[in-house]
Amino acid sequence: MTTVLTRAELHALVWERPMTKLAAEFGLSSTALQTLCKKHEVPTPPCGHWMKKAHNKPVRVIPLPPRPSDGTGSDRILIHPGLGLAVSPAAAAAREAVRAGTEPMTVSVPASRDRLVDATLAKLAKAKPDAQGLVSVRGAGVIQVTARPVSVGRVGVVLDDLARAAASRGVVLDAREGSARFEVEGETVTVELVEVADKVAHTATPAELQALAVWEAKQEADRKRYGHASGWGRPHIPKWEERHQGRLAVRLEEVRVRRDSPWGPAMRRTYADHGRRKLEAMGVTIVAEVVAMAVTKRENRDADERRRREAEEQARRRAEAERRAALEKRRSVALDELIVEHERVRQLERYVIALDATLAGTEIPPRVGRFVCWVRARLDRLKAEMAPAALETRLESRGLFAEDE
Repeated sequence: MTTVLTRAELHALVWERPMTKLAAEFGLSSTALQTLCKKHEVPTPPCGHWMKKAHNKPVRVIPLPPRPSDGTGSDRILIHPGLGLAVSPAAAAAREAVRAGTEPMTVSVPASRDRLVDATLAKLAKAKPDAQGLVSVRGAGVIQVTARPVSVGRVGVVLDDLARAAASRGVVLDAREGSARFEVEGETVTVELVEVADKVAHTATPAELQALAVWEAKQEADRKRYGHASGWGRPHIPKWEERHQGRLAVRLEEVRVRRDSPWGPAMRRTYADHGRRKLEAMGVTIVAEVVAMAVTKRENRDADERRRREAEEQARRRAEAERRAALEKRRSVALDELIVEHERVRQLERYVIALDATLAGTEIPPRVGRFVCWVRARLDRLKAEMAPAALETRLESRGLFAEDE
């Protein structure tokens, strides 16, 4: 629901509690709330304000400045829920419920390792390394994994922790019908675990150093012989290289928030080891994002259906407008023809009157007599065509002015 505040009310709120908490109450991001305050020239607490206040240190409240004298500012501020959020308030609430542990458990957490994890590890043990030294498994009955053989032990720990976190929140990890996926209230989110490569400084290999030495020797020989060297063909030794060093990452399927646009922002889909924070500690966070993705996918279908109905309605309105325009054009053509025929009748009537006046009291030659008879017959025929019954027949034959138009 849209909230309407004055500048003074918003100023009081942002100095009463932290922006993150206030933004959550309004259902928008703290960045969006900060932008809103800046737009309406509402000062906000500086960094460290709430820490000082928590330790009973003196803090200064920046007073609310007056509205700009040029009248560009507004004292009425509209706050729309969802502003600045990648996901809807419902998806954000579902995510926070899982993170906070308030999502009720719907299944018991098994004491032993998940059977899907066991099947994945058994297949990994039989896999052969590829050219990069990585083993991989995929397909029905296993979780898609790509990692070095030395990382397989930790892969099992991460997958087991993830399966337990999912089970504790009522989320099912299944791979019966193809690639592994989480199942949440009828929605599915695919998942895979990969060992990602790190960008590290490249150490030149003996072969690279030898190739460089041969090239430099040839350049030196050319300088001695010709007085100069071309400098072309220097062997390239890269400065950086990608190396697998045991850093694991969980990748979820790409889910975009399509409430407002068919190409909305993408939700976070990759969770990787970073510094001291390891995947083993991210199980609940990943499951929370899976639940938010499930809510978002359901909302996306509703939004797609809404856009489909809107597109159909717009197409229907365009077709109706085109039909009405074509019908109006046909009516206008018919009207123009009737006006022309009406003027012709009037002209013939005036001509017949003038002709009778001219021929009155004189002997009418044979040809002129036949001409006068033809003109009168033509006038009668045109009048008959302008009669209501004849006009009804003409309009009916052209499909004009029917009841269902």
